[in-house]
Amino acid sequence: MEAVSRMGVDLAKRVTQLHCVNRQDRVILRRSISVDRFAEFMARLQPCDVAMEACASAHHWARKLTAMGHRVKLITPQFVAPYRKGGASCKNDAADAEAICEAAARPRMRFVQVKTVEQQGVATLHRLRQGWVEERTALINRLRGLLAEFGITIPQRIEALRRVPEILEDAAMSCRVLHAALSIQRGNTSKFSISGCGKWIERSSSAQSKMTAPPALWRCLESARSRQAQSLPPSETRARSRMAANSRRG
Repeated sequence: MEAVSRMGVDLAKRVTQLHCVNRQDRVILRRSISVDRFAEFMARLQPCDVAMEACASAHHWARKLTAMGHRVKLITPQFVAPYRKGGASCKNDAADAEAICEAAARPRMRFVQVKTVEQQGVATLHRLRQGWVEERTALINRLRGLLAEFGITIPQRIEALRRVPEILEDAAMSCRVLHAALSIQRGNTSKFSISGCGKWIERSSSAQSKMTAPPALWRCLESARSRQAQSLPPSETRARSRMAANSRRG
């Protein structure tokens, strides 16, 4: 094969698309290759300019290809889009790889600096923290909206949520159902038991006034319990049935 001068690489989870040109900008190779064989292919290739979009796994491959002697250039995706033939309506792996190769040849193109493993680790921490902040904000807004349905309004401050359990303990029975839902939300939902929700509501009611939950609530709990039982292995389903029978006899 003729010597490759510049290569555009469109990264993906399973298949990587290559677009290679020589020094005269003539296309000499268009090929899709599996991710497992991509490193082996690049190790056999003479050092050249390799351009990729700064997307998932791009920094990992940039470090790996640099160690092989290649000159890696990372481009922001929005800078690649104007060079794609056909625009957004003709987006595919081959067109993306060709656009990346073309964009890398522009003399005024701005490239992304390749991150080290330590820099990526710090960026990961910031990204995780940002995700947790967004999840917390979404949870707070959800709780405030649910409480507003029962006529309970709380300020937007996070500190105000600490009074929610106290408010619900003194509220009506309809709010006790919401209290159970909030307890589930704060806990580990993967270990949540539908039958445990009903038992919690029963325990939360006072001895003087026995709970009279709406029939629709119990139908919802029974339906969810049956769906949960269908998703369990037969051995665990039988074990739970025996535990439920023992609890009723007790």
